[in-house]
Amino acid sequence: MAKALEDLLRTCTVRVTGGPHPGAGFFVAPGKVLTCVHVIGDGHGLTVRWERDGADPLEAPVSGLTAVLDAGGRPIPALARDYPDIAVLEVDGLDGHPCVSIDVEWPSQDDTFQVFGYPREGGSELLTSAKLTYRGPKGTAPTIFLDLASDRVRGGMSGAAVLNLRTGGVCGIIVASKDTASPNGALAIPWSAVDADLVEVLAANQAFHRTDQQWNAATAARRDLLRFRLPRVVSHFAGRDDLLTRLDAALRQDNAGVITQSISGLGGVGKTQLAAAYVTEHHVEYDIAAWIRAEDGGIADLASLAVALGLPVTDRTPPERADDALAYLAGTRRRWLLVLDNVPGPRALTKLPVSGQGRVLVTSRHRGGYGDFGPELPVGVFDPGTARDYLLSRTGRSSAESSDADAVAFALGCLPLALAHAGAYCASGTGVPFREYLALLENLPSQDLFDSSPEIFYQDTVAATWRTSINSAKILAPLARPALEMAAFLAPDAIPRSFFSVLADNSAAARKLVIDALTALNRYSLFTLDNPQVGVHRLLQKVIRDQLPDSAQSAAVRHALAAVERGLPADPELPATWPQWQELLPHILALADIDAVAALDATRLVKILNQACDFLFYAGFTRETADLAAQTVTTAETRLRPDDPDILTARENLAACYWSAGRIADAVTIQEQVAGQREHVLGPDHPDTLNALNNLANSYRSAGRFADAIATLEKVAAERERVLGPDHRDTLTACANLAASYQSAGRTADAIALKEQVAAERERVLGPDHPDTLTARANLAVSYWSADRTTEAITVLESATIECERVLGRDHPTTVRNRGRLTEWKAHRDGNRAD
Repeated sequence: MAKALEDLLRTCTVRVTGGPHPGAGFFVAPGKVLTCVHVIGDGHGLTVRWERDGADPLEAPVSGLTAVLDAGGRPIPALARDYPDIAVLEVDGLDGHPCVSIDVEWPSQDDTFQVFGYPREGGSELLTSAKLTYRGPKGTAPTIFLDLASDRVRGGMSGAAVLNLRTGGVCGIIVASKDTASPNGALAIPWSAVDADLVEVLAANQAFHRTDQQWNAATAARRDLLRFRLPRVVSHFAGRDDLLTRLDAALRQDNAGVITQSISGLGGVGKTQLAAAYVTEHHVEYDIAAWIRAEDGGIADLASLAVALGLPVTDRTPPERADDALAYLAGTRRRWLLVLDNVPGPRALTKLPVSGQGRVLVTSRHRGGYGDFGPELPVGVFDPGTARDYLLSRTGRSSAESSDADAVAFALGCLPLALAHAGAYCASGTGVPFREYLALLENLPSQDLFDSSPEIFYQDTVAATWRTSINSAKILAPLARPALEMAAFLAPDAIPRSFFSVLADNSAAARKLVIDALTALNRYSLFTLDNPQVGVHRLLQKVIRDQLPDSAQSAAVRHALAAVERGLPADPELPATWPQWQELLPHILALADIDAVAALDATRLVKILNQACDFLFYAGFTRETADLAAQTVTTAETRLRPDDPDILTARENLAACYWSAGRIADAVTIQEQVAGQREHVLGPDHPDTLNALNNLANSYRSAGRFADAIATLEKVAAERERVLGPDHRDTLTACANLAASYQSAGRTADAIALKEQVAAERERVLGPDHPDTLTARANLAVSYWSADRTTEAITVLESATIECERVLGRDHPTTVRNRGRLTEWKAHRDGNRAD
């Protein structure tokens, strides 16, 4: 390395001709800056002679390299007093002076330079400056020179430093004046000609300037700062401090090469605004900050950027100009920030610079695939608290309206773009109240409500913002659109992936089409995949539903109902099936709440709702059962034929809820009507008629009408045994209810005999863990207790309670009821013992 430097100095920098000889030195290293008067070569080595603050001249051997700079004054006005005119090689023991910043980029057309050297003019050794203009390259490989013109470069200035006044760094070395026939100008050797020999020196120079910013600060006033198409941040930008902090940390990493950070998320979630906020806060840290609209790959804006950079693009096409701009960024030493907004996908980034002093920030609705370029920062919707605070701040309303703001935020799924619309619509003084906005949201199609954008920055309204992503996903996968349309009628979260199998048959090719559809929707941030579930934004669901033509709406509803039907467990009474029901229930409730579903296929919907009511009832969700049962009755009565048997089933479920809530008279009224209609339509021995009579008898017993209950249940038990057989579950249920009526009527012995029979038969037929078996054992214990058979009662109930807790869970109503009764009985027993 030392020999390479010496050769460079002899040929390009200091001409050593034997004996002391003044020369204009160009030396590079991360060291101190001195006021250099002479650089002397004696044939054996190099010596620097300097003067400082009027002190006696000193001489020292060269111990490192830096750069020479002088203007015969101060060429850069911002230089402070301690920045001398000449920056020279490192000399140990002198502190506080910055070395010149080395500019390795190839100059732009028409860049201007200053050069500094010792021309031979009557033996003068005064350092002289000259101003030059870059006219383009000169010569051929392996060494292409910088062609400089516009001022006279005299003999003796070979080796002079070339300062690029645009970049504030030294970009080359004068190696020759023009020939005598044309004395103006010179040729300079660029850094690219010597960087192979000086790679270690350049690295040291750059490392120095990363820690000592004195030179950059002093030359900043001379640099041209370019701000290209930077957007404004929309008013009331809020709630993204954590993401801004993460962006800043990621883009500040001191990695070699260009750092790329991508921001992904659903359209309207605020990706562009997040990027704009970052640029607004940090653009002062960059010499070039450019915002590129990248929907078309960024060609149009990048081509314009090339013009703004002053590149020679007169005869270049837009794609060529775009490539020129990226090539310039890859080679420049200027610090730059390039924002590519709304990139259609990772393929659009293949031409990004991989070298240079830059940072790339990408926003995209396309999720995933950016790992080869840099990390990805997913952006979600606001959290509920931030959404509420945004609405209150944006509208100028007080915290007294927080609950209404919460309701609006929930209805809009906390989507920033939608919240911006709501904020503008509800602004105090001119806007509507939050409650009125909710009514508009519920009753107006999205394309009517979101008919304009409340913030000038936003390019699309809420109703239109997802159109591009939907079309892109549809192109990528033919089933993407049907999958999205089906999901629009389900709950927004935790949609089982298995639901989407209804879109195709069970062949391998069809299954792949479904997988491709989910992948495409996830890629464009329309779905969130969390195996084995899918999520979709609730406002996107409304937009999809509102814009569907009738034929597509019918298909989507049919698919959604079919998906839920396929997943329905066989027996809602079995606790083992309850996790499946819990997974399905939000989607069943979503279907029930959408008028279009009932309008298109009320028969299938009501059947599903009736089964869901059974699950809620048996699982102990009393209030939820009552709400859904009432809604089901309304839907059935308004949408089905008057004689449809599912209407009666819905009424029976509602009556059961009344009975459970203690509204016995209401339950009896409904059940007498239902039983009469069942018998009239179906006949006296039809299973549904017998079920209706069984339920009516239970209500009679609860109402104290024991004789009516017993008479009805004896008939039901006999008919069920005749029609269904003695071991049928419904037969045993009728017997159990009859035994309970015996107990209520004071016929304890009859009750015990029948309950013992029912308990034994249920265990034999259904198994010891079935809820019916556990209920039978608990009921038998109650009869033992009534008969003062205390020990037997406690023993049986204790065993049943343990099994209930294991099978049903500690907090299930049956378990809680048994545990409370057991505690009471034991206390009573122990009290009697104490007496």
